[in-house]
Amino acid sequence: MDEIWKKIENQENYSVSNLSKIRNDITGRFLKGWLWNGYIRVRLDRKNYYIHRLIAVAFIDNPDNKEFVDHINGIRDDNRIENLRWATKIENNQNSKIRKDNTSGTKGVYWYKNNNKWLAYIRINGKYIHLGYFDNIEDAIKVRQEKAKEIHGDFLNECEK
Repeated sequence: MDEIWKKIENQENYSVSNLSKIRNDITGRFLKGWLWNGYIRVRLDRKNYYIHRLIAVAFIDNPDNKEFVDHINGIRDDNRIENLRWATKIENNQNSKIRKDNTSGTKGVYWYKNNNKWLAYIRINGKYIHLGYFDNIEDAIKVRQEKAKEIHGDFLNECEK
């Protein structure tokens, strides 16, 4: 892939490339970023920027004026253009990773001790929707995945497929 450079919006001395590089156009030097909560940041003229956002603004169309940049594969420091897309806050949250305390391996499915069954739920517009109790995990996962596919569409997370 050929490297393409574009000026960074509101930063006349800097450019961003489609290969996730940031360059000072006056000195020709490349800037090193640092990890911040898993995301790569860079400092330009005493202000910090997320590299994924600089790339998206420069290279990805945003016809719906969505506010957030989503990492499709959920890896926060993977700033390849093909891994980035514009998203609403809700769409971005739908593509969040599975919780560390999850025991089922699927978002929205957990063991409910009170009645010794698997519980399936999904969150829609900030509200938790109960999908049912199940004797076996496979049924709970199937119901959760079907509902997630219906609701989330393209923003279906890898752990929900």
